[in-house]
Formats: sequence, structure tokens, C-alpha cells
Amino acid sequence: MKTVEFDLQDLRLHLCMNGAALFDIYEKFGRKGQILDHIQGSGKDAFDHICWYLWKLAEQGELVRRWMGHRPQPIPQERQLAALLGPMDVPRAKEAICTAARLGFATERTKSRTEPVDLGLQQLQAQNGSSLTLAGYLAPLLRLLGMNVHDALMMTPGETADLIAQLGKKE
Repeated sequence: MKTVEFDLQDLRLHLCMNGAALFDIYEKFGRKGQILDHIQGSGKDAFDHICWYLWKLAEQGELVRRWMGHRPQPIPQERQLAALLGPMDVPRAKEAICTAARLGFATERTKSRTEPVDLGLQQLQAQNGSSLTLAGYLAPLLRLLGMNVHDALMMTPGETADLIAQLGKKE
């Protein structure tokens, strides 16, 4: 999960739009319109909603950070953010909230591979210095031991090597 940093006086907030934040927004504001419609405008309601969004996204951002192993920081309270958010901070807050929402809904693209990577098989190949393929790895299990593909794939390379060694001793 990506977070957006937002500095407010001495606080550094890490805003994160995750599933929990999204469903809390739905619960509080309903599902009509866009999720960021509530922070538009310049009235008291919009200000209160901005403070609530900041609090909710900062709460989720901090929880994400903690789960990722970062040192816990205090989660600010909504009324604390309302007291600290100055008139000149409101546009920055809206922008940070919008950026967090955009990142929350964005999909991360990684380099696509044409075939799956089997890390255990790669380790076995490195140890043996061979270029064993997945089919070559599974063949003894399927043919000699009569296993199905699912069970064979669930075995570790060490278990596979032990079974093949045991089979070799019996012959």
C-alpha cells in the first residue's frame, strides 16, 4: 500500500486509502456520488468532512505502516486535526486526500512473465547446476509415484529429492 505524506504543523500524517477507509467512507457518507464529493466546497460541512477524511486516512496509513514494521506513531484525533488545520492548509489537505484516493484505486503493474517462477526449482537447479524444467521436475513424481499434479506441486524440492532417493534405493 502506498501512503501520501501530509505535514500539518509538527505532525506528519501518512494518508492511505485502503479497503477499510473506503468502507468507512461509504458507511459515513453513503454510496451516492463520488467518494471525494464530500470534501468539495468551502463551507463548514466541507471543512468537517476534510478533517474526518484526514483522520480516517491517517489512521489507516498509520496502521499500514505498523503492519509493515515501522515504529508506531500516535494516530491524531479528528478534533485535533480540526484545531490544527488552518485556512491555508485546507487546499493542501484536499490535494493530499485526492492523491491518497487515486493511489488507493490505482493498480500496481509489475513486469509480466510468460511463465510462473518456481523458487524451489530455481534453488534446486542452482545446487545441481542443471537446467531442470518444471516438467522434468514433476515427471518422476507423476510417472513413478503415481501422484497427481496438485500433490506434486505442493511438495518441496527437498521432499521430492527424498522420495526419488528412496525410490532409487528400492530398485
